This record gives sequence, structure tokens and C-alpha cells, in this order.
Amino acid sequence: MGGIIINMKPIKTKIEIEISKMDVDERYYQFDYKVFLNGKKIKEDVYCNDYENGMTKAEWRSFLKRGYAVQEIIESLQIETN
Repeated sequence: MGGIIINMKPIKTKIEIEISKMDVDERYYQFDYKVFLNGKKIKEDVYCNDYENGMTKAEWRSFLKRGYAVQEIIESLQIETN
């Protein structure tokens, strides 16, 4: 590269996602969520969507709880750190 190399501490950012009040019916689901950046709440909202994948309500709720709900929020985030 030819540039100057500067030793520095790693840059770390802590992102936390809290999911609550999950509701699932035969076609739609929603849950409340909060997003924290380095301990500071930066977003609080309700996420709503539908599903038609052959899963029952119980199966879909379990799938959301196993991490898919968090994945949905991560994919929807646009966090500006400046």
C-alpha cells in the first residue's frame, strides 16, 4: 500500500437487540424491539411482517425465538456512528 502504518487500539462497537411482546397468528407476526449502541438506546419500534412458509404458529414462534427475529432487525438496521 505504501502508506504509514499506525499502531492503534481496535475499534469496538457493542450492538444489543432486545425483542419483547411477540405475537404470532396464522399469517402475521409482530414484536417490539429496542436497539442499543454502546449501551445507549438508539431505536425502539414494532416490527410487523407476514409469513407463508408452511410452519404452524408454534413452529414460527419458536423459529423467531431461536434468532430469526434478531436477524430480521439486524438486516433492517442502518446505524450511523458519526
